[in-house]
Amino acid sequence: MCARDDSRRYAESSGKADCQASNLNFGNRLSLRVEEIMDELRPEPSKDDPEALATWVWTAEDEKEIYEEALAKALEEFDGIAWAAGNIRIGELISSSTRTRVSRRTAF
Repeated sequence: MCARDDSRRYAESSGKADCQASNLNFGNRLSLRVEEIMDELRPEPSKDDPEALATWVWTAEDEKEIYEEALAKALEEFDGIAWAAGNIRIGELISSSTRTRVSRRTAF
């Protein structure tokens, strides 16, 4: 079953490969929306107060808390057509050592 089965919102899938690509794109959109919400929720230290800036700490636990809140908000925005649990952050899967082939189409 494809993520775009709700025909009121998505076009019909023409085959298995289309459905797989659609699901991947859907997952990417959800992950990117979570990241956008996290950016909105993530506090920034006051740049006007050097002492506060020097002592400001952001922990992995802080990041986890806003992630959970952002995921809940993103799922709510997707009106029940998305289910997710755990870490869906795609940025966590892609590292700086990831290499891609350069072609005429992808060259910058």
